[in-house]
Amino acid sequence: MPAAEEIDGDVYVSPVYLAGSTYTGDPALRPLLDVGFTMVDDDLANAYLASPDQKVRVGWLPEGEDDCLWRITGHERPFAPPRWLATFDHFTPVEVVAAFTTALAEDHAQGNHASVHGHPVPQGRSPSSLWPRQAGARTTGPT
Repeated sequence: MPAAEEIDGDVYVSPVYLAGSTYTGDPALRPLLDVGFTMVDDDLANAYLASPDQKVRVGWLPEGEDDCLWRITGHERPFAPPRWLATFDHFTPVEVVAAFTTALAEDHAQGNHASVHGHPVPQGRSPSSLWPRQAGARTTGPT
């Protein structure tokens, strides 16, 4: 195999989440925009999204003050403190963040707001269920 500096052209890694972050938020932002979230950006190229009811907010912060690339919050009321906060750094593959935002978008589209108010995790489900199962993959903790 040639040294990395000798490779000319695109390199494809499979499964794609092993390649790391793409440093583009589009795949994770699209599900939210498709269900009516609004987006504004600043002069630093950070993007801020809010659900129509202002209870779910997403920040994609490539030019943020720390290493947190994504900040996602759920609020009981539009101006209440966050009920929960999820953060993802620049090492998190965008596919993982997209799985999270897709779940938020589906919850919002169904109108049940479980993503804001919380609900019991269905039996047999855990956050690790978002990761694709690969032959020979090792997992730790409950699945």
